[in-house]
Amino acid sequence: VQWLRLLLACLLLPLPPVLLLLLLRLTGGGGRLSPRLLLSPAGPSYYRKILAALLAVVNLPLGLLSFLVTRTMGNSLEDQLRAQGQQSLNAARRLVEDFLSTLDQGETLEDVLSDDFLIWVSRLVDQDVNIYLGSTLAATSRRELFSIGLLPDRLEGPVYLDLDVRGRTFHESRRSLGSGRYLVLSTPVQLPGSSLMPAVLSTPLMAQQQQADRSLAQLNGSVLLAFFLLLVIALLVTWPLAQRITAPIRTLVQGTSRIAEGRLDTRIETRSRDEIKTLVDAFNTMAANLQTQREALERRRDYIEKILANAATGVISLNEQGRITTINPAGLRL
Repeated sequence: VQWLRLLLACLLLPLPPVLLLLLLRLTGGGGRLSPRLLLSPAGPSYYRKILAALLAVVNLPLGLLSFLVTRTMGNSLEDQLRAQGQQSLNAARRLVEDFLSTLDQGETLEDVLSDDFLIWVSRLVDQDVNIYLGSTLAATSRRELFSIGLLPDRLEGPVYLDLDVRGRTFHESRRSLGSGRYLVLSTPVQLPGSSLMPAVLSTPLMAQQQQADRSLAQLNGSVLLAFFLLLVIALLVTWPLAQRITAPIRTLVQGTSRIAEGRLDTRIETRSRDEIKTLVDAFNTMAANLQTQREALERRRDYIEKILANAATGVISLNEQGRITTINPAGLRL
């Protein structure tokens, strides 16, 4: 659950700037911010598409990297916790086995294995310890953990199966504590003599798990803060970059508008050497051809008007309604 929360936070963190970008109408105005742009509808924009693509290219790897870093550190903390727990449990097992090997004749395990003895052991290994004889709790350094039901007072089946039946040296299980979980490590204890009663020494890593969770929470906060700062930097970098990429497109749009207004002498300059330059050159060629054709049409019109003006024959043109649209001087004298 903790990893899913972190991954969800990394994915949702870019939403505020993305929502801000969706509210902006960054079209042909050069990308300048103003109240009018903020209040205007946000229709499709090539600029916003480029900006969104650049942000996605930057933010998705950053989010994935943040998630992997935090997960790796979390796994490392858990491995350290497990290694320290196994080391403490081994030390406690040796203490118990050495002590049990010195039993006097007539002393029983039940007489020796007491809570006071395990409290002494736990102080030496700096770790809470419990010991089970058979399937029943024999002694513990933290009796209150069993009194309130945080730990079972009977040996669980999977522990017995792993340690006694399968002969493994360690068993690892997890138990719930509030909204979190903690490790419980168990190991078999060699009893003196030929006793067939299984003995299991266990240690709950509740305090260590809580400390590891606090360290991981601090790490998560640091990673999210770093991710947010990198996100802001990426936004500051990609914003002008998107403007620079889309500037030739906006210039072409403006040039097309001027051509539509009849300003056929419009030309566009660009420093690009890629496909944008090819597009600009094609636009300039088109504009030059239109200007040449228009000048040719104007010369032809002037030529025809001069012929009609000097013609001795009257020339009159009518529209579909029968009204005179043009008439030359000779026609006026008729």
